[in-house]
Amino acid sequence: MPLKNLNAWRVAGLLLFLPLGVACSPVRHTYLVPEELMTEAREDFKLDKVYASPRVGRLVGAVVLVDLADARESTGRRGRFPSRRDLETFGRDFEQVLSNQLWWTGIFGDVGHRREETPPPAPDVILNVAITEWNEGNALLRWAIGTWVGATRVQVEAMFVEVRSGDVLAAFADARTHPGLGPFSFSTFRPQTLIAIDLAGFAKALPEDLLELTGAPRPTGPYGRRLAPRPSRGPLPDETNASKATPGAPPNPT
Repeated sequence: MPLKNLNAWRVAGLLLFLPLGVACSPVRHTYLVPEELMTEAREDFKLDKVYASPRVGRLVGAVVLVDLADARESTGRRGRFPSRRDLETFGRDFEQVLSNQLWWTGIFGDVGHRREETPPPAPDVILNVAITEWNEGNALLRWAIGTWVGATRVQVEAMFVEVRSGDVLAAFADARTHPGLGPFSFSTFRPQTLIAIDLAGFAKALPEDLLELTGAPRPTGPYGRRLAPRPSRGPLPDETNASKATPGAPPNPT
């Protein structure tokens, strides 16, 4: 099919599906975080919905354990679902990335997660995280039409719960849709890749919102806190060979 005709077909398809309401999808309902805690995010927050307790300052210096729920049990709405092995891979990688990002903020005294070899032995706060919506969309529509038609959708919710008191110090909910990376990208046909991109976006945005909520100073220097070893447990697990595995990564301390 000539490229001109193909583009015309994509535009015609977009006009056909536009009344269905294709746009960035906000959080419509929360499954982990109680609805009464959720407020619409202000402009200075990156996530859709944010809650901060008057005691949110207790997060500063706290030891945090990240605990991601099994997505097979936590997901309230889903379309096609990945295999058990894929979910385990998603869970392990997501917990590690989120732990890294939280540690790098400098807010916490220590951060770890349950799947690592040496999790924090006595956490002050548990970060309960759940993927509560998972929809892989429609690859054919993403390729043929694009512009959010057939987009993937994933929703993540998180609560910082103080172990001693049981208080929810902060809570977040965020839904993300991904339209694909264009008709000539293989990732457009790989919904799990698109969802992984959005999970990484959540892991990056959550620490930014925490810095705003707590008023903690932002890390300084070219790498912030990225090279700082965690208390008594050494460097982050995926940083041991970071300079070899990741192009452009900072060198490890000696």
